[in-house]
Amino acid sequence: MPNRMLSLAPAVAIVAILTASAPCWADEPKPLVAVLVAKSDVAPWEPIEEPEKLFKVVHYLKGEEPRDAVTGFEQVKGRRINCRLTEDQPLKRSHILAESRPAILIGPQDGVRVMAIKISDKSVTEVMVGKRFDIFATFKEAGMEPVTEMMGKNLLVLACDRGEKGGCAFSLVVTPEEGQALSRIGKAVNVQLKLCGVGEKSSAKDGAQAK
Repeated sequence: MPNRMLSLAPAVAIVAILTASAPCWADEPKPLVAVLVAKSDVAPWEPIEEPEKLFKVVHYLKGEEPRDAVTGFEQVKGRRINCRLTEDQPLKRSHILAESRPAILIGPQDGVRVMAIKISDKSVTEVMVGKRFDIFATFKEAGMEPVTEMMGKNLLVLACDRGEKGGCAFSLVVTPEEGQALSRIGKAVNVQLKLCGVGEKSSAKDGAQAK
């Protein structure tokens, strides 16, 4: 009897090895979750009318998808985002501004256009539709003293749209030249708005700040 048991030992070992290495067919595959990801850089504050042109669908295993991820084009269609997205960056619900009815004054006239700029909520108590502002931006290069430049003069606020996290996007009526100058504002370390008095020259006393 002991000899018979010894002869069976190699066979038992082989069966154990094969069982351990065999795939577990009983485990069900994890479902996939569709997540919207930026095709390329996506600018903030602009209405997203055709999200299919800006975002692609990437599938993640359920449980491994980015937290708070947007899973369908309809969730962002016609909305705005509060930050710039880079290529292949997943879109999250926290990136989408809350739906609100923006205040709108008038449409732009010939020769001008509308440009949106973000200012922190605490700094825009004086930013209201129909008012005009001078805009100053402070730039600082490494090893250099800060330099403040006027980016726009007597600019009209056309619309104001507050975000759910306190940010405020407001639209300015600008000429192409003013728009080109304001395009540098994203590199500024500080932005300051100076409220202009009605029928008066630009005032340097009252204003709002964005950092």
